[in-house]
Amino acid sequence: MNNYSEPLTSIKKQQSEAGLDFLEPLLNYLPTYGGTLALPLTLYQTSRVAGEGGDDIVRLGLSTNQIVQIAPSLKKFHEKYRIDSVEPNKLFEMMQSMLEYFSVGDLEASVLKMLDNFKNGNGKQFSDPTLNKKARENEIMLELDAAIRMRINKMASVTQGDLVRHGTSGFGSLKDHTRPKFNSILDTLLGMKIAVNDVWSFRVELVAFKYKHGLYRATFKITLYDHFGLDKQDIKKFGFIDGMCAWFILQHSSRFAFRPFITVMENTYETKGNV
Repeated sequence: MNNYSEPLTSIKKQQSEAGLDFLEPLLNYLPTYGGTLALPLTLYQTSRVAGEGGDDIVRLGLSTNQIVQIAPSLKKFHEKYRIDSVEPNKLFEMMQSMLEYFSVGDLEASVLKMLDNFKNGNGKQFSDPTLNKKARENEIMLELDAAIRMRINKMASVTQGDLVRHGTSGFGSLKDHTRPKFNSILDTLLGMKIAVNDVWSFRVELVAFKYKHGLYRATFKITLYDHFGLDKQDIKKFGFIDGMCAWFILQHSSRFAFRPFITVMENTYETKGNV
């Protein structure tokens, strides 16, 4: 779990910011900051880019002999099901059983949509309102949300609202914060781990910004990117599950080579204050 400088106990206060309610009428009439400021403005982008740099987002096109040498679990799977002759529908049934076992309720419906996209989408990017909602509600995202609010407040103070001249000075860096990981016990039980686990990359954008006389209102968006696919390290770690072996083979065997895809989760937030 990441240790952010702003405690979780203050998040509800940060999000509701009830202490600024008396400013609401004035905030409603603040002008959008003018000049040549182009929005959305990227506040932070991880060095890793979605769709690049990992075997989990590619098809390796491996022979059966190459596959069984990757991990003992794949060799055992081959001895039981014969990778060079097993039907794809059989493998998809194993994968579906695994996804259903590790997800419940709305998230189960979402992961089954992801399975269908893996089977029929030919690598098409995937997004889903339920995944957006579950990510937003997750404790790890509440922490990231609070950290961003604190930095926007500092940015407003340092720049005095003049983002055209001073850019994002004061926002600082999120490099000390690791990528969000949905791998808690609760994530495992409910389905966020099997659906996402740890994201590949993320971006924070300033969508709207108003400032006048020390008062500001900002709208920002957090976009998470994940690869729905497996690499060799995944199968070495989780290959004891038949559904994971089936997934790896469907993706990387030269017999099938179903395309992995990028999952995108987006949420927009608003913050306001005075500096």
